[in-house]
Amino acid sequence: MNRYRRTERGGGLFSAIEHEQAVAARSVGILKLRDIIPWESFRPLLEELTGYATRDWKKGGKPPFDPVLMFKVLVLQRFHGLGDDATEEQIFDRTSFKAFLGLRIGDDIPDAKTIWDFKQRIKQDGREGGRKLFKPSA
Repeated sequence: MNRYRRTERGGGLFSAIEHEQAVAARSVGILKLRDIIPWESFRPLLEELTGYATRDWKKGGKPPFDPVLMFKVLVLQRFHGLGDDATEEQIFDRTSFKAFLGLRIGDDIPDAKTIWDFKQRIKQDGREGGRKLFKPSA
């Protein structure tokens, strides 16, 4: 007879789904921001700043991650004071980060280079995207 509580739940797909739902239901910290900020309202500015609004999508190449998702990645970075490598690792590792970003276990996640590239794209050509995105509205 074991005197201690077992920590294993048997694993499997349903355990992972239940865990994701439990994390999402807590809505604390960054997850509250997920629910109260109208993220899609940033899309036009993000598409302008990244050049996606005028990009020729027929040229091919690997499509970029959605700019709203990438903006949320930058919010995670600022909220938690993370660098690009640490942000990639936390998105990969933390269910709450995935829930905030609308990702599930097994989804593609942006790597550190992609995060860096996105930040550079916003800043390029003197667009001062970071300032425009993060400044408080008057």
